[in-house]
Amino acid sequence: MALSAAELGYRNRLRFHVAFAEGRPIAGFRRRGSHEVVDVETCLLGSTTLNETWHRVRRALTERRPLAKSLISVELDESSHEPGRIAARFVVSSTDGLRSLDEPRREELRSGIGLTGLVGAVFQGGPVVRTGEPFVEHRVGDLTLRQSLGSFFQANRFLLDGLVGAVVPAPGAEGIETVSRGLDLYCGVGLFAIPLARGVSNVIGVESETLALRDAKTNAARAGLGNLRFIRGDAARYAARDRLRKEDVVILDPPRSGPRPELVDALGQSPLSRIRYVSCDPAALFRDSARLAAHGFEIESATLVDLFPNTHHFETVVVFSRSQSRTATSP
Repeated sequence: MALSAAELGYRNRLRFHVAFAEGRPIAGFRRRGSHEVVDVETCLLGSTTLNETWHRVRRALTERRPLAKSLISVELDESSHEPGRIAARFVVSSTDGLRSLDEPRREELRSGIGLTGLVGAVFQGGPVVRTGEPFVEHRVGDLTLRQSLGSFFQANRFLLDGLVGAVVPAPGAEGIETVSRGLDLYCGVGLFAIPLARGVSNVIGVESETLALRDAKTNAARAGLGNLRFIRGDAARYAARDRLRKEDVVILDPPRSGPRPELVDALGQSPLSRIRYVSCDPAALFRDSARLAAHGFEIESATLVDLFPNTHHFETVVVFSRSQSRTATSP
């Protein structure tokens, strides 16, 4: 099965790189295979309101040279269901660059551009400054999920419901009534864990990023779910020490590079009968499919989700299953 939607204007997040050359800021995207920044005024993959905001950011950079000289990138995040509700993250090269975002400068910058919130952050960690509401919200079904600037969230505003529907078994689906526990590894802000908790009596989300974990807890509380808890930690270590059961619902949504081998082996060596794997990299998915096959898993279903139209990237949702008669063996 394949899911697709509009090919333009679908992104709720745009990241632009900034360089300073010949006495002026150059802001846009990096040339393929290079660190050279190509000046870009409009991105067709972003919404009209995102591009209008980007135009105002570009004008602000020409007026604020100290900020432009210290900037590495500007990330714009827009609410998927509220066009124009946009917050920005300005990433600077050093703590000295944050001086250009001191109060009241950053508040003037936020209001002048028309942002609901603004974050200034140092590249590769360090001090962070904020003003306004440094988050956006996304409607998924009848849920509203908060995403702080810096937290990961899927970028296609039109396919959020379709992606969740492909990953999370619906309440009342065949077999779901016998499930007593769900486990969402790499849970982020709770995109899958929270809908899962509506059909499973006990759900655990595991996430290593503090900011995303804070969002997940907020989102679960807003949804009124008391059967869902979140744990900050490494997914591989958690899976290795957790006593997984055959009937558990396990969702695996790792970064592009895929999960560490020890996590795949921990799942394979457990009594699990089914794994729901979300992958945005075909090579990593092929590698892990082979590893799971060595533990007796087979592909039950696969759904292609065209989350990134006009690019070579796509998302794949694969359900791996194995019968009770098959036993896991180490590769």
